[in-house]
Amino acid sequence: MTLAPPSKANEHTMKSSILHKLCFAIVILLAVPAMNARAAGPLGSASQSGRSASPHRSIFPKLLPEEVYAIDDGTAEDAVGISGADLADFISLNEFAVVPDAETITSISIAWGTPVDFDPSLDGLPYLAILWSDPNGDGDPSDAVVLGTAPGVISSQGTDTFLVTDLARTISTSNFFVGFVVRQTLNQYPAAFDESAPNLSNRSYITADVTPPGDIYHLTNNTDLPLFQIEGYGLFGNWLIRADGASSSPLRLLGAASEIGQGGKLFDINLPLTGPAAVECRNGIVGKNERTYKWVFTFSQPIVSVDDATVHCGAAQHIEIDAENPYKVNLFTSNTRCDQQYVTATLTGIHSSSETLASASATMGILVGDVDGNGTVDRADAEQARSSRVDPVSFTNFRADVFVSGVIDQRDVKTVRRHVGNSLPSQ
Repeated sequence: MTLAPPSKANEHTMKSSILHKLCFAIVILLAVPAMNARAAGPLGSASQSGRSASPHRSIFPKLLPEEVYAIDDGTAEDAVGISGADLADFISLNEFAVVPDAETITSISIAWGTPVDFDPSLDGLPYLAILWSDPNGDGDPSDAVVLGTAPGVISSQGTDTFLVTDLARTISTSNFFVGFVVRQTLNQYPAAFDESAPNLSNRSYITADVTPPGDIYHLTNNTDLPLFQIEGYGLFGNWLIRADGASSSPLRLLGAASEIGQGGKLFDINLPLTGPAAVECRNGIVGKNERTYKWVFTFSQPIVSVDDATVHCGAAQHIEIDAENPYKVNLFTSNTRCDQQYVTATLTGIHSSSETLASASATMGILVGDVDGNGTVDRADAEQARSSRVDPVSFTNFRADVFVSGVIDQRDVKTVRRHVGNSLPSQ
């Protein structure tokens, strides 16, 4: 399906066919109240849930600096979700054109729910903030490429509060997309939706799968709710999803992650550059020696060369500049005897075409089986692995796939149980 707006002649046909498909899958999707006079669209809204409070509107839109990418006025008159599905991966995204000297995204801000329908069940849901590039700059996310992801947990739903998720990447294309995936349950409406005029049309997109996991890497693979502009589903407004931008100069390290492929998809454990270190609980890259890890360092400018790399536990094996994204430098390390230790990897002599960075470092704790990442392997980790057994990996459970096979199985459960009692030292 193309992402051009449907013509009046085929709009009803498109909605009817999608609605028929979803009803056949025992999924009933509703339209917002303002659209009741039209053909039923395939999205449910919070204001139809029967819990509505008094309308909440802002008299004056908030003033924002140029470096903030936003197409909403800061208030959510409604919230949108999949109605009638016991479980669904709901993906929303906004499109933006890059502003000069604000091409480096530093964080993504998302508001959840709506004051019109206060729903405490949303608080505590995990989500994944996502930044995509637009390879051909046409504003169409059907070919969007994931530049980075960062996890978060919903809080302050229904208050028009923006939760800030740190996710720093530089955009090399003229357009980009920011959004999220959240796993919602029956009759939840997570996506905050600004309906008040003026709306910026053809800038907000949606897709979903009622058989998780949803695919954020190939958005057109989500077939239950095909990728399309929200206007194509009879909704008029914009998501409350924003991004903060900054200049790409000077050359600096924006972020680091431990990246492993699981089930044909990449799953990152983000490594904070400050504060407590994150925990890598997986056994290492499949097909490599045990405890071989891929560190991904992301910089504000394309990298031309790196002089050297060291790791204080284990050995640095190979450095490479990512062939598809020169903002990334990949470092492969062998850390066979480093379980239950904090490991720091350092790149030295990082050169862009115009600047040089003396060094860049990241640290992670290696603790196989620490599914919840709290620094200790205990019965709670074993129970998480057991309860996810036979499930395909997704952003909600990939840490339980200790052997990175793409499916959580008995081997993962046994490995976690075998490591119960192991822990990392105090930081």
